[in-house]
Amino acid sequence: MAVDFYHKDYEIGCGGTETPIQYEGKTYLYVWSKIDKRHFYYVKPDDLFIEDNEAPWIARENMAKTEREQRQLKAKFLASHKRLTNYYDIIEGGHECALDGYTLGQVAAVHTYDGGLYITERGEPDKVQALTRGGGKSWAYLATAPFELTLCRDSWNAPTLDELESKLFEFWKSEVRSEDEKTYADMMMSPEKYSREELTQFLQDNDRNGCYTDELAESEGANPMTKKECMKLVSEMLTGGE
Repeated sequence: MAVDFYHKDYEIGCGGTETPIQYEGKTYLYVWSKIDKRHFYYVKPDDLFIEDNEAPWIARENMAKTEREQRQLKAKFLASHKRLTNYYDIIEGGHECALDGYTLGQVAAVHTYDGGLYITERGEPDKVQALTRGGGKSWAYLATAPFELTLCRDSWNAPTLDELESKLFEFWKSEVRSEDEKTYADMMMSPEKYSREELTQFLQDNDRNGCYTDELAESEGANPMTKKECMKLVSEMLTGGE
């Protein structure tokens, strides 16, 4: 199907042989910009040019891909969940902050996640003393949602863990994971900036079957890796071993 197209700054893609795409009542023609030196779609009858990724079928594919990736990412985050009920496990895991403001016995569990994040689960409701009509005193329980999440200076309570996990996931994705990705990319590009210990841990995290850290190397009867060896392996990881 031919398309009546002429523009002094554009030419039809594939040397003029590009086949137009019919989509939802409109015609999309792939064209080359002589000025920008890249491709666009010309949309008829709208008579406008759009970026590749703005084509509606591509945008929908990208949206569907993003949604799949988000589901997979959330599943990975939730898989890191551990419910700690033992005081010593909480302390050894570095989550003593989860106990701040609570007395012994008030916390039923600390739910931990990747990145050192946590949600506190209270046990029995808080008990307070109240005056009766006759002037006497009795104990009453405060109906407070058992799950509590604190991020920076904000705090939320919820009756179920799921409600707070969604909020925690968004924080992890934007604050924790994004920083991890920056460090990962930087270490891959400039390994010399990092210590030998940081490089061995990086290699270990990216190859669970290897023995890079001093402890694992020792357990296998191998000598600790030098920084030069670490940098060489990180560089090979970046180039695919070329």
